[in-house]
Amino acid sequence: KRKDDIRELALQNKQLRESPIIVGRGGTYSLQRKLWDQYVSSDQKTIGICISDVSLSLDIRKIFEQEQPQQVLKNVVGKAAQALIKQASFQRERSEISFRKINSLNKPYPHKFFLYSSSFIRLWNYDIDADYFEGFFLQLEQLAKDLETFSRTEQSIFSACGLPITTHIEFSSAFKKFSEDFSKRIYKKMTITSKNDFFTEDLRRHIEKRQELLQIFNSDRFRFFRAENAQPKQVLEEFFVLLELYQIPLFAYDFKKRQGELTLNTFFSK
Repeated sequence: KRKDDIRELALQNKQLRESPIIVGRGGTYSLQRKLWDQYVSSDQKTIGICISDVSLSLDIRKIFEQEQPQQVLKNVVGKAAQALIKQASFQRERSEISFRKINSLNKPYPHKFFLYSSSFIRLWNYDIDADYFEGFFLQLEQLAKDLETFSRTEQSIFSACGLPITTHIEFSSAFKKFSEDFSKRIYKKMTITSKNDFFTEDLRRHIEKRQELLQIFNSDRFRFFRAENAQPKQVLEEFFVLLELYQIPLFAYDFKKRQGELTLNTFFSK
């Protein structure tokens, strides 16, 4: 970015999620608690781990513009899971070629580099304030359980065939940059003018619904756009309110609306 751009600032609440949350072009990546605990207790002797195999995206707005969207969503998720398993297994089969250097550095535990990786079905343009959201959320809960069962079944099949391939398929959110074919964003952006905004009924309800989705998603980023009247002390107070009032593992403040500050460092040093 240009030097006069105000950068986005992201903060992770380690009390809520100890495993790193990585922000990529297509969305966030992380390990669920049980996998992170297993890695920390057993496998830190490796040089590192792969946390993601393959991602694909579903445009929820387009799905809910069709007839019988619940059935469409169920069918699409099932097909997506099959495609992700095939691609992940193909990638593992080629790991000796594609990841030769990493496997060499990981000896004598080359297979553990992929032990915790997941494939992601990323969702775009789900409207939390829409009439369909409650039913959509309940369906996602069931689909997430179905994906977990499907993943365990596929892993058992691989093991029976003598293939040490672990499989995890999880839901996550998609960022706009993931695909040029995404529908136009219809959900509202969260713009903050003061810490009092976090106590308003509309914003609280919006954040709490997104918190519910975190029960289903691997991870997500809550992005807030800060109005141009921000001062460093005010922003820090807002951070403390977010940390105290909500259960958000990762949130980001977008300062692009501010003018006249060269960097975030000069902004917060004022």
